[in-house]
Amino acid sequence: MDLEKKLKNVEDNCINLAKKDAEALRKTTEKERDEKIAEYIAKYKEELDAKLNKEIALLNKNYNHDVFNMKKEGKIKIENFKKNKLRDIKRKILDKFNDYKKTDEYKYSLISRIKATMEKAGEGTSFEIMIVENDYNNYIEMIKNEFSNIDIKQISDDFIGGCLIFNKDKKMLIDNTIKTVLEEELGKVEI
Repeated sequence: MDLEKKLKNVEDNCINLAKKDAEALRKTTEKERDEKIAEYIAKYKEELDAKLNKEIALLNKNYNHDVFNMKKEGKIKIENFKKNKLRDIKRKILDKFNDYKKTDEYKYSLISRIKATMEKAGEGTSFEIMIVENDYNNYIEMIKNEFSNIDIKQISDDFIGGCLIFNKDKKMLIDNTIKTVLEEELGKVEI
């Protein structure tokens, strides 16, 4: 029986060793599995973070683009609003001025404007007065009587009114047209 006992001990030892080996193998396998799972999770998390960062960057880019476009559109709308307001102001001023041009007071104002412009043109012996076609047709005789021996020419009615004086001696042109004065004044308007 000794032999049986020894065999039993050998068998028990073999079983115990097999259990220990199985347990060690199970632990190693679980550890490798857990490491692989952790590695897979880390890699997956990294990929998700990268994808999320790309989406956030794209959203930020689109947001900034939309904000830029909205600001640009807003500026354009403001500029268009300003232009329209200035155009309306100019139209109202021109309407009032056209009404004023129909009065007797205007012709005296025109003579006064020509005199003031000639003073700005400085001294000289040879001048040229240029007035808009409508003023030329209506007031040429009066202007010739006031400014004898000076050339008087027509310019486009686009200049609205007033005059241009050319000092031929100094080769200097003085612009005192209503168009120029109006544009300068409208340029100062802030809306």
